Amino acid sequence: MNYVLRLLRASILSLCWGISAAAHLTSAELPEEFHYVPVLRFFEQVLNDKVEDTKNFFSIHDAKLDAPYRPESQTEFPLAAFWVPSDELVILNTNKQIPDLRLQDSDGGKTLFFVHPESANFFAERFNKSEKTNAFVATPLASYRSLIVWDPKNPTPPMNLKVSLNKKIGETSRMMTRSQIERATAMSLILKKVNMQFLNQRGIYFVDEPFSVFLKDLEVGYSLRELPKMNKESVLAPMFSLYASRRGKPIIVDLVEKSRLPAKTFLGEKIIRPMVEHMFILVFEEGVVGEPHEQNVMVEIRDGKLTGKFYYRDLAGFAVNPEMRLAAGKDMSFIPATFNKKSLKVERAKVVDNLMSYLAGSNFYALGEAVKTYFPGITREWIKDQIFGAMSAQVFMRTGFSAQSESQLKGLITRHMNEKIKARTQFSCSLF
Repeated sequence: MNYVLRLLRASILSLCWGISAAAHLTSAELPEEFHYVPVLRFFEQVLNDKVEDTKNFFSIHDAKLDAPYRPESQTEFPLAAFWVPSDELVILNTNKQIPDLRLQDSDGGKTLFFVHPESANFFAERFNKSEKTNAFVATPLASYRSLIVWDPKNPTPPMNLKVSLNKKIGETSRMMTRSQIERATAMSLILKKVNMQFLNQRGIYFVDEPFSVFLKDLEVGYSLRELPKMNKESVLAPMFSLYASRRGKPIIVDLVEKSRLPAKTFLGEKIIRPMVEHMFILVFEEGVVGEPHEQNVMVEIRDGKLTGKFYYRDLAGFAVNPEMRLAAGKDMSFIPATFNKKSLKVERAKVVDNLMSYLAGSNFYALGEAVKTYFPGITREWIKDQIFGAMSAQVFMRTGFSAQSESQLKGLITRHMNEKIKARTQFSCSLF
């Protein structure tokens, strides 16, 4: 049976456990370009092992969240939404398609504000006189506050919402704050300015967040994430699902074996080097740096093979280095003046550490843990060498210098950034 169809069948069967046929979401109910959503749900809720270097990262399972709202429960629950006068909200729409009739009324006078059940007490007084609708059903994804949301009585496609969750995960509050929403919106605006064809040719894709709102008084809200439109033969898989062992052999092992390439060749050429290249392109060409851990990166799989397309999500996890953006010949004049510029920025000194920590300490750490039993030659040291080699190649391409150590690598990257910034700022003014 076709690999995609096997995944789809498994996902639909899993979703039917204890779920009413009237409410649950299946591919048969969806437009063709969103057929993969039940498979994505299966990945997020079932194949959601999180294996990280806990010396540097909190455990994702350390979540003080009631069982019905945890992804592994595979539950669906009513999602309350309140019609709020739009003048009580800050509405950020980077597509300028107002109103979106799923989220606003016909004249834009009122906008829906979604409230997670675990946040109901937090918003109870704020919305005690607001018009409420219980039309929506939600199911949680692996990040807990990210939900697939749909109206069972309405044929419109499902939505992916990132809502305010009044709980702590890893000792961090998961409310969607103004600063997070502004970062996501700033990155969404930047995406409208990039040469997307150039990025796509290199396998870089994004999950946009074109619509966000937050309350003017409480400064918390939610974001709408676009669901990418996919070829009918393709599915999207979070990278943590490739590494998960909950169903036996991890998918990443199947992908290696089906490729008929040596494991080191496959992992180096299909996973590690492309992602390192992507991070360098985004830093040096766009002046932005993300958090590419295994929850924030998805890959396209078609007929049991990677297509080379990587989808980067969680735009609130991206930050901008204004000087690097200026050095690349890009500006920030289109960012609203009301945004807190300080919360959008990342300092140059943290760019390299960010890439190393999220790639070596999270994504590729989990990769190594997933495959070490099946391919003994894939050790933690080998993965670190691959990361170093891929970064060194990017630095050599840009500077003409080779690095012999990690500290030397950081030094060359920092020097190159400084030189580009100095050359550009001699005849340019500051962005912020």
